[in-house]
Amino acid sequence: MLDLVRKAIEALKYKVNSNLAEIKINETKFRNLLSEKDSKNNQEAINKILETNKALLSENFDFINVQVTLFKFLEKYQHHEIFRSTEQLQNKKIDDESFSKYFERTINGVLPFTIDHPLYDNIDFFKKLIQYYEDREDYEKCAELLNSKNNHLL
Repeated sequence: MLDLVRKAIEALKYKVNSNLAEIKINETKFRNLLSEKDSKNNQEAINKILETNKALLSENFDFINVQVTLFKFLEKYQHHEIFRSTEQLQNKKIDDESFSKYFERTINGVLPFTIDHPLYDNIDFFKKLIQYYEDREDYEKCAELLNSKNNHLL
């Protein structure tokens, strides 16, 4: 779970930086529109840029506040007992026979690898799935698995 919080912070940080890059691009467009002789006719475009930047800044304000809250949460609770037990549950070893059965059912398409999969949070299982599809050069399936995990984290 702590990894999820850290990844959420990183995702928010990425989005803030992405918004800032878009704001800079909009600022250049804004300056170009203002420098044109016929800037009165560009008023609608100028207003649209200003509104877009205002919305992006507001979004960044919210994202930064969430990041600060998550940082404070991590700082305060990262050593809490509940996270140790959660991490142990996620990485607990299951017997080899059950692991193999789940693996076979997953690669055969009988048991889709979604958030409802019994071993969705098992890191070893995920690594083995990725390795299986890499060995078969099925990079589309690898990308699908990675996107599934990334979308779940966001």
